[in-house]
Amino acid sequence: MNRELSVGRSGSKEPTNMRGYELRDPLGRKTGRLEELFAGEDGRLKHVRVRVGSAGLDKSVLTPVGAVAVEGERRIVVLR
Repeated sequence: MNRELSVGRSGSKEPTNMRGYELRDPLGRKTGRLEELFAGEDGRLKHVRVRVGSAGLDKSVLTPVGAVAVEGERRIVVLR
């Protein structure tokens, strides 16, 4: 089930610990793995830190996001 993600909303049932979730671009291509979420004062997701690259050549990048969909059962976050 896809759903919009807001970080830190009171009463929210969205997963708050998504470290290790696979991150995909809007076309469904794998981008990397989530390391951290960053929200603005309004609680909406603003940036994600993503581990990209292959073993030995990987690095972390901070990516701005407008919206994402979360597939919790599959541990996937899709940028919109």
